[in-house]
Amino acid sequence: MYNLSRQDPSYIPEVCRFVDAAKNHALRTKTKHIYCPCIDCRIINIYEDTEAIISHLVCRGFMKDYLIWTKHGEGSSVLYTIGDPANIDADGPSMPNEGF
Repeated sequence: MYNLSRQDPSYIPEVCRFVDAAKNHALRTKTKHIYCPCIDCRIINIYEDTEAIISHLVCRGFMKDYLIWTKHGEGSSVLYTIGDPANIDADGPSMPNEGF
């Protein structure tokens, strides 16, 4: 989707697939609002109306480098999705001292 031109006929269906995934994530997390990943909103602005997000993405396009949908249900990295969450602090994941 990120390599598609907004004029490509398959761009709008891909945007709709993204918005469907974002809506499903919002339902799972019991949230009413969805972050808009368009170039201008940059996942800072939130909307309840998904038509506004679709409009933004069709007219403006996706923000650069939003490849892992951290605000829409995907994890930010493998390190933070595997293992005991108690081992993760502000400095990152703790590593066990194995023979050090």
